[in-house]
Amino acid sequence: MMDFAKDTFPLAVYGMQDVFSGYLVYLKVWVSNSNPKLVGRWYLEHLYKSKVISCRLRLDKCTETGIMATIHGFLRREHEDVSNAEETVQYGPSTCNKIERWWHELHSRLEQYFKRQLRILLKQGRYDPNDQIDR
Repeated sequence: MMDFAKDTFPLAVYGMQDVFSGYLVYLKVWVSNSNPKLVGRWYLEHLYKSKVISCRLRLDKCTETGIMATIHGFLRREHEDVSNAEETVQYGPSTCNKIERWWHELHSRLEQYFKRQLRILLKQGRYDPNDQIDR
């Protein structure tokens, strides 16, 4: 296994999974997955495209999920089945999330593959980790 510096190949993945079906609702690959505004934007994009909002969200209680939780609670409070919008968001450790197993699979299969391809581009002089467009 090759060691890849995060600052050289800043690939970050963020996604949402339906716990009941195991279906990946959306998956985003970007240079960051910890920006709350970005995570909130991805959630809004998902809602806009799908026209569906879940009854409940289960999230890690991390800094990047706060805006998404606020958006969800705000939108769910208008539904008749909700007496308390705060109850539509549940928090728990990421180790209990079904998507954690999926992340492990992704890392061991795809991320290493793509980073090897980027390493080749770096060696050939076709990738500049300091160039914002390349990143």
